[in-house]
Amino acid sequence: MFTENIKKIFTEDMLKEYDENMLNVLKEVGVDILNVNYEEANKKIININKQEIDKIIWNMANVTESFTFYGFSQYMYKKTENIIWLNLSASMLSFTFCCVEGAYAVGIFHAREAVGIKKNLENLLTLLSFYGLPEHLMYDEEAESIAKEILKLDKNNEIAICVLNEILNSTKE
Repeated sequence: MFTENIKKIFTEDMLKEYDENMLNVLKEVGVDILNVNYEEANKKIININKQEIDKIIWNMANVTESFTFYGFSQYMYKKTENIIWLNLSASMLSFTFCCVEGAYAVGIFHAREAVGIKKNLENLLTLLSFYGLPEHLMYDEEAESIAKEILKLDKNNEIAICVLNEILNSTKE
C-alpha cells in the first residue's frame, strides 16, 4: 500500500525538490515506520530538516492512515524532547486519527504539554485548534485566555480574533 501511494505522499513541490536518492530514503523511512523499525527510521532522517521531516511524516500518516506514524512521533519525542514531535502527535490525533475514540482527548493533552514547555505562537495555535470540537474538551475561559495570549504575539491573528468573537457572541445568547 505504501509504495502504491507514493505519489500522494509527496507533493509536486517535494517531487521536484528531492532527487531520486532522497525520495528512496524517504520511502525507506516510511516502510521502516510501518514496520515499527523506529530506530532505523530515525537513523535515516537524522540529517533532514525537522520542519521538512514533520511535513513528510504528516503526509505519510494521512495517506496510509497507519497509527504507526503516531507511535513514531511519540518515540521521537521521547528520544529527542523536541516539541515538533508533540505538535505532530497532536495534529495527527486531531486530523488523521480523529475517528478513533479518545484521539482528540490525547491530542489536546499533547498540545497542552507543548504549551507548558514552550509558550509560542505555533504551540498556542495548535492548542486553540481544539476549541469548539463536539467533544467539548476546552471551556470558553481557556479558549479566551489562549486567544488573548496569541493576540499578544500576533495582534492580527484571524483565528484568535474569530474565537474571541465566537465566545463573545455565545455569551450574548
